[in-house]
Amino acid sequence: MSRFVLLLLLFFVLTLCVGVLLSVTNIKGTQAERRNAQRQKDVEVIANRVEAFARRNKTLPNFSSTLQQLGTEQTGCKLSTNTCDIQNDSCFDLHFLTESKDLSLPSDILIGTYYKTGYGVQFDHAKQHLTVTACGAENGQTIQAERSFIEILQPTISNAKK
Repeated sequence: MSRFVLLLLLFFVLTLCVGVLLSVTNIKGTQAERRNAQRQKDVEVIANRVEAFARRNKTLPNFSSTLQQLGTEQTGCKLSTNTCDIQNDSCFDLHFLTESKDLSLPSDILIGTYYKTGYGVQFDHAKQHLTVTACGAENGQTIQAERSFIEILQPTISNAKK
């Protein structure tokens, strides 16, 4: 009888350990999904602010054609992650796009700060196309927001004829 109780107790402890392990794994996955959802919102905020700036001023900041980290640091902005390979050592400062009611740009919850946000930006000058990338994206995801500025920056045909 005591062996039966011992085996039953051992089975219970093993089942409990497996259950805890599975729930911890699931919690980590859920947390990563929430962080990725926030990153998607953040890249949209950044892209929307650049678009609003372009509409107001009919111009864009002097973006690089290579991926460059957003932030205020002058050096140390190289970043290599699963989704970004930033070789430019200086950050691109877009904080002038913020309005007085919101004094900062978003920064990645795990790898970003005010000085180095963990978000990258690059601009295809030929296509007038902006891409904002979340460099800290998890679970193999690529998180980006893209905007085309052809209609905003180039006068329309109808306006050119007037």
